[in-house]
Amino acid sequence: MRGRGQYITVPACQTHIYEYLVEVCRLFEGQAVWYRFADMDTDEANVLEKVDHHIEEIIPLLGCRGVRRALSFQDTFRIEVNILSQVASECSNIGVIIPYLSQPDQLTNVIKILKSEAYQGPLGIMVETPASALGIDRFLAAGEISNVIIGLNDLSGLILGGLRGSSFVNLADISVLETVKQVILRCKEVGVQTAIAGYYDPRSFEIYSRIGAVNVIVHYHQQNLLKDQPEGYIYRKDLELIKKSTEIAVGHMHLKRHRHWENYPHEVKRKLVLVSSFGDVGHRLIVRGFLRVWNHLPERQSFEIAIIDKHKLHEKITQETIASGDIIVIAGGPIMWPFVEHSDWAPILLDSVTRAAQEGRIIMGLALGSCYPLTIGTNHCRYEESDFVQKILLQCSIVTTRDALAHDILSNLDIENKLLPCLAFCSNVSIYSKPKKRILVNYMRGAGHHDYNSNIKTTQWDRTLHEFVKHAQKRWHASFLCHSPAEYELASLVDETQERILITDEYMYNTNLTALTAVNNRIHATIGLAALGIPSVTVGTESRLMSVDLLNLPTLHVNECTVNKLLTTIETLIEQREVYKKNLAVKAQEAFSDYSRILGSLTTGQQNINSKNNIRSTEQIGNLSNR
Repeated sequence: MRGRGQYITVPACQTHIYEYLVEVCRLFEGQAVWYRFADMDTDEANVLEKVDHHIEEIIPLLGCRGVRRALSFQDTFRIEVNILSQVASECSNIGVIIPYLSQPDQLTNVIKILKSEAYQGPLGIMVETPASALGIDRFLAAGEISNVIIGLNDLSGLILGGLRGSSFVNLADISVLETVKQVILRCKEVGVQTAIAGYYDPRSFEIYSRIGAVNVIVHYHQQNLLKDQPEGYIYRKDLELIKKSTEIAVGHMHLKRHRHWENYPHEVKRKLVLVSSFGDVGHRLIVRGFLRVWNHLPERQSFEIAIIDKHKLHEKITQETIASGDIIVIAGGPIMWPFVEHSDWAPILLDSVTRAAQEGRIIMGLALGSCYPLTIGTNHCRYEESDFVQKILLQCSIVTTRDALAHDILSNLDIENKLLPCLAFCSNVSIYSKPKKRILVNYMRGAGHHDYNSNIKTTQWDRTLHEFVKHAQKRWHASFLCHSPAEYELASLVDETQERILITDEYMYNTNLTALTAVNNRIHATIGLAALGIPSVTVGTESRLMSVDLLNLPTLHVNECTVNKLLTTIETLIEQREVYKKNLAVKAQEAFSDYSRILGSLTTGQQNINSKNNIRSTEQIGNLSNR
């Protein structure tokens, strides 16, 4: 699902999973093949095409994932179970693993669903929570379990009070080792096989072999760790062969669909890695916009796609994902602001991009923006900021920017770039003709994220917005549009009598979100609504406002904003709403076409875009099919 950018509710994704599993089972006939049911956190699931439910969580890794999501949305889970039942009816060597259990009744309920969908095959569980580790006896008694996989990444983090990848988490900690040892011993006593899984450092194997961990599940990218295995381990499989065999299985699936499959090129799928952020609704709109463009490209069939969060670049798996990409796309969000080089992700991203470029991978930056005071000139960036931006973006084959200041800064640094609307503008094409007679209000304290010592009058903006809402509600219904639970609570301080809408991706993309116009502090509230054909005025504090200028929508600096100015602007937007709506539709189509040409030029290795459009001219993007 991650690789296709599609959720299991998409029929093509269901077919892909079925055919893939059948091929793998046949390749390894006579050997056990275990399938772990989907275990994506909500940040990962939210950006997939046709996801059944969009859920906003503060800490997604600890939220609605694994068996929790399966039992919460059973209709979708039954789709996955049905696929496995079909595979099991053809392949006797398939088994299923249930992830992220914490209560035995979760296992019991899953077993009921498996039986109702006629699944007849081996059953295993993941032990990833302290509850499942400490209560292993109750799980072993709850069902016909023949395989227990101990997930060290989650288990060690939850035991030691840190998220996976944190410097506070150590796989060799005595508490983790003792917990794992007890699980292995209890399973051994009842004849259930065990294995450990996770991302290891070189000494992990020796340490875990001492506590009885004789079976190890290793990610492809870490296969070299097994070549010098400690005494006691048997290197039963050449993992490189397994990897290639699995890739051949994927190839076979596509050969079957090709009319002249005998002559079809026997090549492994190429990979595109999208580096963005899942931090808020705005970033998810950017990812959604990218996927919408990508899913319309015929070339996408020869690619798998991986989406990673730049704020998780400290995790080894994320860095390995970047290293495995043929094309790396850095998408959306500001990349130029004061002291950007000190961001948590900046040095790791620079190192990853540099190594990828040295290995001949293709790098591109899309919808990159700035976040500076509106009064700053293009020559006022600190040397360190300019140096960081240059080191990353000069390695890119193509760069697009989403605001005029970012465009000018990069041009002054001799980085060619094309000025285009943010990718979030491509997130939807629905233009509604009968909006509700209401206005929407997106409110942030101080009207933005940063004031940069610009003497932003926060309390004045609070009073201005409060007075505006009082005047507006005499003529229209007003609803607060909130991008986070914090904004939801904040809106009640302005006017607790007005409707408050907590935006999720699901709500952003259906017909319930209609209005005549809106007043927004977040630029992606404006851009997301513009993709729906709803014109807005944006009140802000810094250069991100310039992203809205590209849509020909009005903007106001917070210090210059008055109640009268807001009312006058709103009245103009409503009076000329049809004109704005048509202009937005045209601009949305232009942006979609521009991004389609850009991505198409890279995926085909063709030079479709030249320097006169302010995009870096490349004599040859590279023949990816030889990779």
